[in-house]
Amino acid sequence: MKFKPLKNRILATQIKEKKVNKTASGLFLGNDEEVEVITNDLNIVRVGKDVEEVKNKDKVMFDGKGTLLTLFDQTYVLTTEANVIGIYE
Repeated sequence: MKFKPLKNRILATQIKEKKVNKTASGLFLGNDEEVEVITNDLNIVRVGKDVEEVKNKDKVMFDGKGTLLTLFDQTYVLTTEANVIGIYE
C-alpha cells in the first residue's frame, strides 16, 4: 500500500462480526441468516509520524469518530489518536 497518514492520523480497517438473530435462550428471530455487525474496534494499518501510543497491527477500540475512505478497492477508517479509547492486549 502506498498511503501514509499525516501527523496524528491513523488508517485502520473496521472489524465486522457476524451474528445470528436469536435471543439468549436460543429462539430465532425472523430468518436464521447471519447479519454483519460493524463494531467500534479497529485493526491499525498505518499511523502518522506524530502518533505516540498506537502502533501498526494493534487492535483498538475507538469512539466512532472518523472518516470512511475507499483506497485500492478496500474501505478504511481515517481517525486520530485522540479518538482511540484503548488498546486490546
